[in-house]
Formats: sequence, structure tokens, C-alpha cells
Amino acid sequence: MSLLIILSITLTSIIMMIQPSKTMNKLMIPMILSSPLILTIMNSVKSLNMTQPKWAEVSFTELPININLDMQSITFSLVALFITTNIITFSCYYMEKDKDKKTFKTMLVIFLMFMLILLTANNMVQIFIGWEGVGIMSFLLISWWTTRNLANAAAMQAIIYNRTGDMGLIVAAALMINSSPSVNFQHMTLHDSNSVILAMGLLLAAAGKSAQLGMHPWLPAAMEGPTPVSALLHSSTMVVAGVYLMMRMAPLLTKIHFLPNLALLGACTALFASTTALYQNDIKKVIAYSTTSQLGLMMFSIGVGQPLLALYHMMTHGFFKALLFMCAGSAIHNNKDDQDTRTSNNMKMESPISTACMMTGSLALMGTPFLAGFYSKDLIIEFASKSSTNTLSLTMIIAATALTAAYSTRLIKAITENTANNTPTKMKDEPTNLLIPLIALSTGAMMSGWAMINFMAENTQEEQPLPSSLKIMTLTISLIAMNMVMNFDTKNTSTFLNTAWFFNALNHTTKTKTLMKNMLKGPMMTGDQGWLETNGPTGITKSLNLTSHKMTTKTTKMKTHMKILMLSMTILLIMM
Repeated sequence: MSLLIILSITLTSIIMMIQPSKTMNKLMIPMILSSPLILTIMNSVKSLNMTQPKWAEVSFTELPININLDMQSITFSLVALFITTNIITFSCYYMEKDKDKKTFKTMLVIFLMFMLILLTANNMVQIFIGWEGVGIMSFLLISWWTTRNLANAAAMQAIIYNRTGDMGLIVAAALMINSSPSVNFQHMTLHDSNSVILAMGLLLAAAGKSAQLGMHPWLPAAMEGPTPVSALLHSSTMVVAGVYLMMRMAPLLTKIHFLPNLALLGACTALFASTTALYQNDIKKVIAYSTTSQLGLMMFSIGVGQPLLALYHMMTHGFFKALLFMCAGSAIHNNKDDQDTRTSNNMKMESPISTACMMTGSLALMGTPFLAGFYSKDLIIEFASKSSTNTLSLTMIIAATALTAAYSTRLIKAITENTANNTPTKMKDEPTNLLIPLIALSTGAMMSGWAMINFMAENTQEEQPLPSSLKIMTLTISLIAMNMVMNFDTKNTSTFLNTAWFFNALNHTTKTKTLMKNMLKGPMMTGDQGWLETNGPTGITKSLNLTSHKMTTKTTKMKTHMKILMLSMTILLIMM
């Protein structure tokens, strides 16, 4: 058994270090190698821990290399491998004219490797390695087009927000190591701890990485990077790392009685992102805000005591979110690199398969019955309805779910209606590197929820089923929202919603302007341009100018006196 695990991990690591080629996507091989591990764990034990001797020691605490292979980590790793395989195939189409496309694909694989380290980590030190790795790779990939100022600014924004969250993770890790004899998650969650600072540190880390309300502005800004980066970033790597951390630490947060705070934060994030997405015209930003909304739903699921359902929605979300970004990339290419949904119209005539796949992804996102999003969303809302969560959080989640259907319908309407003057570029044939990943992920968006529902049913306990009337309540509200958005007038926009609740202005523009204004009025006027300038360069210059002026004036008068004296002496000599 151990030999099988070691062999699979070794071969996977070697293959992933090989640069992906255009003709063969080598990520398929580690994905296939992962299958025996899943079958073995399903048929034998629920989890396997591989611990190697310690490689460091801090304050008498040993830091071993500890890999946790349970159903959750391996299943999501398999999903991440499958999605990344298709994204790299898609990048062969999207980055075809990029001169460094091989390096780009290699960086995508390294991005995934750090995420796999995070997924299989069983202690805070290893999870921190994966945590920092995905952060660094996201910075490099978002700023891939280094000549674009907006891309560079977006990368800086991402790294700053994530470094803020990393401070919380460092504080939490330090408190855990100090209070527990072991850094392994199992020992930490069993240890009696009641530290609010620990919980706040974990919350700050998760909020920064998973773009929760207040720490979210970097995620829409990251759309300035290449579309394959957006697809990988939003589906199965960096943005779900924070939710995955909170899922692993849920037993500890339950003992601290901190979970209701997660539920409230997740509900607020979901409602904020849903209302904002409804008023966006950039096709990639609509999908980006939908990611923020779904991350809020995952955080809410953990907050109501269902971390496994958060993982379930995380996996189904990965399929249709990667699919939506790929379809958006196809639409942008066909629309002369224009990302405005008001001009991305009539795609169904020029790119029928891309249009059909985008509709499939949007329907799965809004929770259409029997598609991937329906199963996970339905279970989360059902369990939340029976939990002790407050009514406000549950109401916000239901409203966010309805608004998800609204902006998804608006997106479908924008790409299928013929309302603008420009005509998309007609493809002779949609290329294979585009069609293969679109069809594969469309299959996942349709089948993944159904395929994993049995596993979720076995590991979640349902006390009493909800009445049928309550079960169809969310679906009814979503249908009403879809009907209302059909007559939605984009001209009558709300400034509050169109500017993302003024968060960007308050966090960036207003703070910067206020700080600069106070600096000009305060230290700069009294310091740099005040007594320092008076007693320094300006004062010395004025003194030298005054002295020079006096000397020049005095010298001029002496010349006048000498001229008069010489004239007088000349006249006297003549008279003699």
C-alpha cells in the first residue's frame, strides 16, 4: 500500500516537472495515477497519513513532513488535475501567438503543484509553503503581460491584499505551535484552545486569499491577466485555498464558537458580489464577481457546520467556472479583443459550440435542476434552513442565489441577442484546442454534481427532510429573478452598485487622496517646505543673494566716485 502511494507521488512529481508540450498534455498521466489512490482509500480506510522524520525543530516542537491523503484532499486534487489539464490545452489556443507560451504553461503547472502541496498538507508549516507558493505564482501570472500597466497594478494589488492575509496566517500558526505539542491538524483540533486572536488570524488569512468582503478588490482586478490564468485562479487553485483552510480548521473553530461569524461574512460576501455582478458590463468581471459570490456561499456552508458541503460546492464550482472563463476567452478573441458584453452579441451564429458551452456553464452556475450547481446549492441551503444560523444570513444567501440566476441570465442574453452594430469575427472552424476542453468541462458541469452526490449523502447526516414547499422556494425565487432580468435596462444603473458599493473608491482612491492631502497640509508644509526649507537651502540661498546684491551695489558706487575723482584731476592738470 505504502509502495503504491510513494510510487504514484514520485511519478506524478517527475511528470509534472516536465514542460507541457502542444501535442501531449502530460497532466493527464498524474491524473490517471491518482485514480488507484482514490479506489484504494474508498475500499480500505478513510484516510492515510505519511509521516517522515522531522526536518526542523522550533521551540521544542518537531516539524515533520506529513502528507494527509484522505477522500477530501485526493478528490479535489483529481478535480484540480482534470481542470488544469483542460486549461493548458485551452492555453495552446488562447496563447498561440505568445512567444513564451511554453514558459507560460510550465508556470501554470507549478501553480498547480503548490496547490497540491496545500491540499495534502497535514500541518501548518507545509500548508504555509503551498499558501505562499500559490500567492507568488499568481503574482507572476497576473502580470504576465508586463507591458500592460493595468496588469502590473493588478498583480501588485493581489500581492498586497494576500500579504495582509498572510499576517493572519502567521499569527495563527505561531499561536498553534505555541499552544500545541504538535503542528499536525489532528492534534491542533483536539487541543483545548479558546483564543479569539487565533480565530481572527485564520479568518483574516481566509478572507484575503478567498476574496471575502473587504478583502475582495484584488479578485476582479486580476482579470487583467491572461484568460487561462483567470480560469485556473478562480476554479481550482488560489481563491479556494482560504475556504479549504477554514474547512480543515472547522473542528477547532467549532470549539471556539466562531462559526457564526463565518456564516455572516460569507452571506454578506455572496450578496455583495451578486448585486455587483448584475451591473457589470465586462464579461470577465461578471464571472469574477460570480466567483466571489460562490466563495461566500462556501464560507457560509462552513459557518453553518457543513464543511464537507463547502468542499462539494468547491468541486462542482471548479468545473463550470473554468468553463465560463474559457468561453469568455473565445468570445473575446472573436470580438476583436473587446470584453464588453454589450458588443459580444450574436455569438451563436459565429461560435455555436462556445455559445452552447457558455449557456451550460451559466445554467450550472445558477443552480438549474440536475446540473452541477443545483445539487451543492440545494444541500447547503437545505442544511442551513435546519441549522441554528440567524435569519439574516440565510435571507442574504437566498437573495444572492436568486441574483446569481439574474446575472447569469443577463450574460446569456448578452451573448445571444443581436443588439450591437459590430459583427464578431467568424471562425472557419472552432479549433480542437478550444473544443476539447470546452466539451470536457461541459460534461463536468452537467455530471459532476450527480456523480458525487452519493459520497456526500454517505458523509452528511440529515435529521429531517424539508417539506417540498420549502425545497422549491429557492428555485421559485430564481425563476422570478430570471424573468425580471429579461427586461433589465442597463441605462438605469445604480451608482452604488455600478461602483461595487464604493469599495474600490474607499479602499484605494479616497484613502490615497486623503493621505496625500494631509501630507501636503501637515508634515510637508511645516517640515519640508517649512522650517527645514527656511533654515536649509532656501534660507542659505536668500542670504547669499542679499550679500551679493549689497556687494555689487557698493562696488558700483566706488566706481562712480573714482570716475568723478579722475575727471577732477584731469581738469586740474589742464588748468595748471
